[in-house]
Amino acid sequence: SGAKIMTGHTFLFNSFVHKAKELTTDERFGTPVYFHATRTNFGPFRQDVNAYWDLAPHDISILLFCFPELRPRWVSCVATCVGTGALTAPHLEDIGLLTIGFDDTGFIGHVHCSWLNPGRERKIIFVGSAARIEFNDDNKQEPIRLMLKGEDAKKKFTRLDKVDGMSEFLFHTARDGDIIVPYVEPSEPLRNVVTSFVRVCKGVEENRSDAYFSTLVVKILEAADASCRHNSAKID
Repeated sequence: SGAKIMTGHTFLFNSFVHKAKELTTDERFGTPVYFHATRTNFGPFRQDVNAYWDLAPHDISILLFCFPELRPRWVSCVATCVGTGALTAPHLEDIGLLTIGFDDTGFIGHVHCSWLNPGRERKIIFVGSAARIEFNDDNKQEPIRLMLKGEDAKKKFTRLDKVDGMSEFLFHTARDGDIIVPYVEPSEPLRNVVTSFVRVCKGVEENRSDAYFSTLVVKILEAADASCRHNSAKID
């Protein structure tokens, strides 16, 4: 029929997220190791969905967008409703902790969502083998930072071993490095969504939030539901 489907995952059209994705492919970043997202605040409270269905789609979509070569293998979720029910429906979880395992690489993503934290926090940490990237949506001066911190293995000493003869021993040290704040031209994500959709319909731009991508986000959330029902078990 030629119909085009695009889901409004607005962070995929955020210029700072695009810079973070670009930096994950920088050789200074190294191999992807870990993704940690925090999306918390005191409210706003909802009556129709729980906290992780409300908040986690943003971070899951960013995770899948920035690491398209990785495929989710399992999901585990711990969630609970600790509110009094005065602000939220008593059966809806207001705190959620999701962990997503990918392929056989050992890479994992972790998403923390809450309606009950005392203040707003919108931060994502991308951990690579050689550096770290921070995207802080609340930091208007330095929303993206590349931190050249990592781990170095250094030769410590050589000694005579009774069994193997001469043996070398290595020790690992934390390596501090520069913190780089790249310039990113700000733009309006909602405007970018509309512009991108027009270009997708014209066939001149790839659809970055098509039906397949968006279905995968929903499947991860459904797996989180199933995990909660089974004592936080890993759900393939």
